[in-house]
Amino acid sequence: MKKLLAIVILGMLWCGNVNAKIIKLQKCHDASNGSFDHQKYDYFFFKIDLNKKILEEIRVYSDNHLKILREAWENSNTEGMADPFADKIKINQQKIIYKDNKIIKSEGVIEVSGNKIMESNTSVNLDDYRIDSSSTFLLGKRKSFYSQYKCY
Repeated sequence: MKKLLAIVILGMLWCGNVNAKIIKLQKCHDASNGSFDHQKYDYFFFKIDLNKKILEEIRVYSDNHLKILREAWENSNTEGMADPFADKIKINQQKIIYKDNKIIKSEGVIEVSGNKIMESNTSVNLDDYRIDSSSTFLLGKRKSFYSQYKCY
């Protein structure tokens, strides 16, 4: 009886991880460029956690590019706000709002010092690992931009 109980409990623990689904899209680069930009990033990838319904965009900036970003932030009209490029590693987290076998859609807001500075929407094509991202800066004059990435 003790063996049966142990088998049942171990089986339940083992089965709990079967449904865990994390997709990691690595070596991401601008789709129009065709290759990874080592001048901007040391590492750039997307992590999709389907259980938590979270998409994370993770960028590890190169030292030279991080310096350029910090200088641009200092010269912008953002007095009193924390520098979003203070860290070498930038993680943009979005909530997954739709998922099927081919497409994942997510949306999120980036805040700095309690101020919303950007809204973003991302679509991931699971067939060819293309990522479409649109973002709108909310500070000053609204600016929107669109990016398309290819990952492996």
